[in-house]
Amino acid sequence: MEGGNGEELIYGGFGRKKQKISFSEDLRLLMYAFGDDKNPRDDTVELLEEYLFGFLNMLVQRGVNRRSRRDNSAVKLCKEDVLQIIKSDPKWLARVCYIIHKKTDVDKKMKDVKEHKKEIG
Repeated sequence: MEGGNGEELIYGGFGRKKQKISFSEDLRLLMYAFGDDKNPRDDTVELLEEYLFGFLNMLVQRGVNRRSRRDNSAVKLCKEDVLQIIKSDPKWLARVCYIIHKKTDVDKKMKDVKEHKKEIG
């Protein structure tokens, strides 16, 4: 995967090995879950991955800017900064609340299924 100006998108923070990050398999599964073909076109997945990296880059940049306004010495981004950014946009907040609610439902149902399997087996 390449970024907008041709560089390879890699992750490598301080003391970490640099490695290429790819969400293509996850995006394929999400696309299928939302009604797309079981094997979506590669160019479509790559485009969505570029959008995702752009969104994450924008979100992190806003978080870093927010953090630097609060504390000039802090360089590290924390989840509170990201949550505050999400809270500032009603659409994002509604979507995050929906996703958290759905994840809670899925976790509960998975627990029920596991308990049912224990009773049967």
